[in-house]
Amino acid sequence: MSKQVGIQRWMLAWCIGGWALALVFLVLAIYAFATKPSVGRSIAKVLSKEAPNSERVAALCSLGALRNSKSVPQLIELLKEEDTTVRMGAVIALIAIGKDAVPDLVKVIERAQQIPIISGEGTVVLTTPENAAAYALSGMGKEALPELLTMLRSKEHRVWYSAAQIISRIGKDALPDLTKAFIDAEDASLSSNIAHAIGLMGDVAEKALIETYNKVKEPFKRTQLLSQFGSLRNPSKEALELLFKAAEEPSTAPTALMALGQTRHHEAIRFLIGKLRSEDPIIRSNAAAALGIANAKEAVPQLIELLKDEKTAPSAANALGVLRDTRAVKPLIELLRKKTSASMHAAYALGNLGAREATSALITTLKELKGSKDTSLKIACIIALGQLKAYEAKPILQEMLNDPDQHVRENAKRILDQLSQ
Repeated sequence: MSKQVGIQRWMLAWCIGGWALALVFLVLAIYAFATKPSVGRSIAKVLSKEAPNSERVAALCSLGALRNSKSVPQLIELLKEEDTTVRMGAVIALIAIGKDAVPDLVKVIERAQQIPIISGEGTVVLTTPENAAAYALSGMGKEALPELLTMLRSKEHRVWYSAAQIISRIGKDALPDLTKAFIDAEDASLSSNIAHAIGLMGDVAEKALIETYNKVKEPFKRTQLLSQFGSLRNPSKEALELLFKAAEEPSTAPTALMALGQTRHHEAIRFLIGKLRSEDPIIRSNAAAALGIANAKEAVPQLIELLKDEKTAPSAANALGVLRDTRAVKPLIELLRKKTSASMHAAYALGNLGAREATSALITTLKELKGSKDTSLKIACIIALGQLKAYEAKPILQEMLNDPDQHVRENAKRILDQLSQ
């Protein structure tokens, strides 16, 4: 995205929030570009708290028109301004200055205690200095990419994820540099961060994801890219076929199946339901989990059937808990009563389902577990009873306060406190 296009984008976004202000700003910008007053006078006017906002905005336009890097520190300081008009003016001026402002803007992001909020296209949120800095960097487009790519090397999640968000807002213009950096990356954490930045672009990045996946041969890089296919909301036939093929390979199947679930595409759901019949229990389990992610209620009967298989019951129970279909309540209660390794998942699922009819079974299970070392199932039952607001469970929860396990006691106390409110 060129700088001119970037500034136009900001003007349009601001226009959505206040067209009158945008019109005033545009007129002042034209005037400032024509007159080009000195940097010193413009900075003095901008920093003057006594000056009317209209004059401060005009001075900001002048600084943008002059594109003088000497004004960057003052403009960075203005990102803290309470007045949105002044703050937006500083952002636009920084975009106009371009790459000379990038290092200072990056410092704002790196020093922040939280990740900037980058909203969707056409919306500008300038509630914090780091938000304003993020929008300025994304508005610069490719000029900011070298520094942003360096930020992706950071081991701090807050820093690299901020860069990934900003790059994703730059959009497809960033993809050639991103894909090259991904292919060249030798460090797995760096390539993972780059893949995430590509994935955040969604459908815009589909072609780049496919081409890059076909170019790289390292298994870890292929897996990283596959995980980003899940961000596609309208995957093409080519993308789906790539995922279907990857789902047949043992090394990439788990990631491909999850990505298919994340797309929620009807062809992906059909494929995943078919995988529930796989001879491999790991594939069946991953397909079940993916169907939960896909919110595929059409898969409920098959998932209920998987509850009978101890190897797939945990994943099937989790998926049914996510899908919240009442058809699953009775089979989940039956699984809970068996007190197997999958019963914990059944308890959590019943809580997620809001299945009040499971209250009695959960209480009975807790009573039967007194003296047992199965703390995971105890905790799952306690939490489920809390989700169901089961006031009749208070007596057994009181007894759990004396359980030998600290985590059981803590969860019992927490749920009792909730039920007493």
